Amino acid sequence: PYLETAIRLNPDDIRGDIYLELLAEAHLNNRDYDQAVVWARKSIERKRDFLHPHIILSSSLGNRGDTADAAKALADCVQLHPNFTEQFLTLNFYRNPADKDHILEGLRKAGWKDADKQSELPDKPSIAVLPFDNLSVDPEQEYFSDGITEDIITALSRLRSFFVIARNTTFTFKGQAVDVQANASDLGVRYVLEGSVRKAGSRVRVTAQLIDGGTGNHIWAEKYDRELEDIFALQDEITATVVIAIGPELSRAEQDRARRKRPDDLGAWDCYQRGIWHVWRSTAEDNTEAVRLFNQATGIDPHFADAYSGLAAAHLRQIMLGYTDDARQAREAGTDAAKRALVIDDQDAGAYAALSMAAQFTRENAAAAEAARKALAISPSHAFAHMSLGISLNHLGQPGESLAVFDEAETLSPRDPMIWLCFLGRAVAHILLDDFGAAVAACRKGAELPHAPYMLQFHLLYALTKLSRPGEARKVGEELLRLKPDFTVGFARRHPGVPEELVADYMDALKEAGIPEE
Repeated sequence: PYLETAIRLNPDDIRGDIYLELLAEAHLNNRDYDQAVVWARKSIERKRDFLHPHIILSSSLGNRGDTADAAKALADCVQLHPNFTEQFLTLNFYRNPADKDHILEGLRKAGWKDADKQSELPDKPSIAVLPFDNLSVDPEQEYFSDGITEDIITALSRLRSFFVIARNTTFTFKGQAVDVQANASDLGVRYVLEGSVRKAGSRVRVTAQLIDGGTGNHIWAEKYDRELEDIFALQDEITATVVIAIGPELSRAEQDRARRKRPDDLGAWDCYQRGIWHVWRSTAEDNTEAVRLFNQATGIDPHFADAYSGLAAAHLRQIMLGYTDDARQAREAGTDAAKRALVIDDQDAGAYAALSMAAQFTRENAAAAEAARKALAISPSHAFAHMSLGISLNHLGQPGESLAVFDEAETLSPRDPMIWLCFLGRAVAHILLDDFGAAVAACRKGAELPHAPYMLQFHLLYALTKLSRPGEARKVGEELLRLKPDFTVGFARRHPGVPEELVADYMDALKEAGIPEE
């Protein structure tokens, strides 16, 4: 009755979701499952990332015998808190120990298993962002450190490849001494992000550390020193910078973890991560192995959208890097895999980026730009989608606009294994702008990067020819044939990377440099 009175007196109370959850819990403990379901759902409507009403709903439905709906409610619990344990529920949930077994029984009927009794974390990597410590002498700066934490949780939640523990759960650790391995075990996550905020005068220092929750090893750490002018702009900048850095580091950590597993002990996620590792090795043999692993992943889990996106990219790289003599078959296979990914998950940015690449190979440049923009609407920090958009803009006759896009891609992912594509794209943009000196500089800088492909030499040769430096162009032609011995003028004529209006001019430059006709 007290809860009902509180809700009636102030139905718009900012804490109303808590009152509703407590009322649902009271009905569950009274074994009135119908009312428990009603009030739990009202609480969830008020605040969807509040874990407790999801637990109440799942247990109530399970105890009522609605196992299918209970399982769906349990899935929402797991999304908010992967592998929550009985110990976690005891510490954070029960008000009356006598009701413990009853609540657990409903969850078990929904399909819940105590994570303490399971030896493996979920395949999909999970991360908890612990509340950043306020190290400033001014306690009023607490709101700033909490704001940084909340913004990072929100931004990471948009990365669909990861489970991110909800804010309401991780903030229960606020003010406690950090024991990363214990916290990771309690929360059922593989990775933990912790940090601190210190303000002194007009300057702010934010530190962040990404830690492997199983071993306690640091994966990544960084500090950011900034002038405090606009506090909200600063908060946005720090959040974006941290999240952009974390994504690739988590991916690298997952690839290393998958590579340490025995080949006969690989799940779908492990096959996918191994495939990504082979893709970035950038050899024909590694790309073939990546295709095999992505196919293995989709065989284990036919509903694994990321694996289809990886498969699409691997097929299309066969064309981009000259690994296949049947470009049509590779393009069709890549397009089909990307479309399969989108049937499973229509918000898969990687699939749209792959479709953008496929459209470029048939010189459907407007469609390529549109697909890249769809990818960026879903994932604004998707570096390859930026690169693909830049290339499309080149071929649409907008080289000036493309240069800014390549700069953005490099800012987003400066250690990206595909970063050479930014330099190649800039080189083509400068060629289209008749700035051949800048094109030469871009090609040479890109060629110094690991796994840089032969195409950089291709465009470098052309730019040197336009600068009337035939001796240098011939030497570059020799290097081009060393990198790709089967390179010919006929092959280059069919290559989609050559601007359509310059095809004849490019072919003349290749012949002048001694590249064989066929």
